[in-house]
Amino acid sequence: MRKIVVTGSLFLWIAWPLARVAHAQSGGRSMFGQMQGHLDPITASMGGYAPAWGLNGLGSAMTNPALLEESGPHAWFVGWSSRPAGLQQGGFAMRLPLKGISNWHAAVGTQFTGTGSMAATDPYGSEIGQTQAGEAVIQASLGQQFSPKLNW
Repeated sequence: MRKIVVTGSLFLWIAWPLARVAHAQSGGRSMFGQMQGHLDPITASMGGYAPAWGLNGLGSAMTNPALLEESGPHAWFVGWSSRPAGLQQGGFAMRLPLKGISNWHAAVGTQFTGTGSMAATDPYGSEIGQTQAGEAVIQASLGQQFSPKLNW
């Protein structure tokens, strides 16, 4: 019985994120709505795990370029999000045409962040004025659909 519980837990641990991806790919959620909650280029720029390049949002278009269909509403995607404390984040992804290459899909995208006004400090922690920061992440991806019958 314990083996069944462990196996079931592992299955749910793997299946839940994959189900979210499948739901997004089938048009079950708007990409903009997902990006609003998952865009995190700050984490990406620091080398950490950034949900934006993972299972949701703009990252879905980057890790799975087939989401940016050749025709229709998802050949390109752009979004903008305002976060607390003046943090502004935006992103753009576009499908790249690969003519004559069966089942291969490519995309290029960028994300950018700008902060609101923050206190600038010296090495001792004393405030010396105000500052703002900004950064950008650029990514390209290439993916293959193993079977045209699969809705990936």
